Amino acid sequence: MKTIKIQHLFQLVKDYKDISDIRDKNIQNEVFSNFPIEPSYYIELIEEYYQNFDEDSQTDEEIIEHRRFEDILRELYYFDTRSMDALIQIAEYASIGKIDPSCGVNALAPIACKYARTNKSRFSSEELERKFKSFSKVEDLAHNAFCCINNIKRNG
Repeated sequence: MKTIKIQHLFQLVKDYKDISDIRDKNIQNEVFSNFPIEPSYYIELIEEYYQNFDEDSQTDEEIIEHRRFEDILRELYYFDTRSMDALIQIAEYASIGKIDPSCGVNALAPIACKYARTNKSRFSSEELERKFKSFSKVEDLAHNAFCCINNIKRNG
């Protein structure tokens, strides 16, 4: 479900069929400098996007849109972690059954791979560890949640 804000994000990356093509540092700087900087903006996007989200009735186009949205948030995380809390919110929704657990797996994956303690998160290391422990109780999320916990212990 594309809100105006999400349409704007999609417009900023319209030249990239595959979002992972943005991983080149020069391209990242050019593209992501046009994105909102405030991490809370991405939390709002998640709340808007998933407000009336119904996986069971999604069209093929909506499934592709959903994946692209997650891909954008992932690449933003790899760039400067500003989308970290939004990814955590997706995992939260997955852990309580609001969305399919596979969405939470994808959201936790970049954090599991590259945890970077940042002041861009509204959560302390201790709060993050508690959240990840609660996610680890969901079978589909457990592996990535434990990887996140281990990364916090190493780098937190």
